[in-house]
Amino acid sequence: SPSPAGCPARQFWRDCDPFIPAGCIECQQDYSSFPNSSGADACVCDVGRETNNCTLCPLHTYKDTIGYGACTACLANAQTAEQGGDNFTDCSCNAGYHGPDGTLCEACWVGAYKGVV
Repeated sequence: SPSPAGCPARQFWRDCDPFIPAGCIECQQDYSSFPNSSGADACVCDVGRETNNCTLCPLHTYKDTIGYGACTACLANAQTAEQGGDNFTDCSCNAGYHGPDGTLCEACWVGAYKGVV
């Protein structure tokens, strides 16, 4: 017999509705779940979305885990190109600063300039 152990991420096990056969059900858009979850409350905000309304992370922030937590600000002198950042590497150094995406951004050396993000 099927069970919650067979439901992948982004789905939950439902067996208490007399009108719908038991089985894995997709979470609604912008929501996700851990594998092997059961009950509609197993669906929580997807990555790149925060708090109870699951709104997109604001500019210059990201969230790389599912759940109702808040988004994390990019490190100093870094920004995201758009809302909904879902990984620290979405944070790129500002113009005039350099470093790999998602890491500490340092000012460009004297005589050097980075003009794009």
